[in-house]
Amino acid sequence: MVVVVSGPTFEQTLAKSRADARPAPPDEGVPAQRLPGFVRRGIQLVVVPYLWLDDAVAWLLRGVLPPPYRLEGACHGTGACCRYVLVHFPRVVARSRVLSGLLWWWTTEVNGFFPREFELDEVEPGARTWVMSCRHLQADGRCATYRFRPQLCRRWPRQSHVARPFVLKGCGYRVVARDGQALPERATKLPIVDE
Repeated sequence: MVVVVSGPTFEQTLAKSRADARPAPPDEGVPAQRLPGFVRRGIQLVVVPYLWLDDAVAWLLRGVLPPPYRLEGACHGTGACCRYVLVHFPRVVARSRVLSGLLWWWTTEVNGFFPREFELDEVEPGARTWVMSCRHLQADGRCATYRFRPQLCRRWPRQSHVARPFVLKGCGYRVVARDGQALPERATKLPIVDE
């Protein structure tokens, strides 16, 4: 799979964010969140118990039916996963203005992500994968809303039963086949971060 990125080069985007763990704001600035904080927190309080339940079911499923790949390593705190959040709009969602608008609203207003200056082209035919950054990443690399972090963050790096998992370049995790064979880095590392 070849990943083509449109927009500024990785080097240009990365050079902006070298001073601290937070991403450099886009040239036009970080778009304001229109949803008031108390409404956002209320929605998150309602959703978090369902996230915990979903995590428990996923943990049980992995115990009964292990995925064909496993992750080894640990988080090195590079912040790549917070600076370059991959938000995937499946083909069904990408084709529908209503569904894609709802997912965009949830991603930007409730989860607090903001779009970067590029998106990944053709990760899946007809789908869109946006590269975003998180507003809640602090200068020291920690999350300001850790208890209420989105499911996307809770499950990173994501393990799938049907697709090969991937991690960002510079991540401390690596993907290993269930039989212990290490997979080539080019097959599992997305070339978003050039560190």
